[in-house]
Amino acid sequence: MFEEPELKQCAECGKDIDPDDTYYIVGDNYLQRNYFDDPDGKDNIFCSKDCLLRSLSVLEFNGDGDDYGFEV
Repeated sequence: MFEEPELKQCAECGKDIDPDDTYYIVGDNYLQRNYFDDPDGKDNIFCSKDCLLRSLSVLEFNGDGDDYGFEV
């Protein structure tokens, strides 16, 4: 009997990730131990760099202008 591979889902947006698609995970051991809780790693799978950055609340620093505006 042929078993379909289980689809991974993006931890940020919930999109199904096809087994042939590229996906992103955080490889840093500190973050894996202290930020991600799921023992199966399902909360450390992202469909895009944007979803990964949103999940980690990464801000982009823009030094133009006097207010040093932060953009999400």
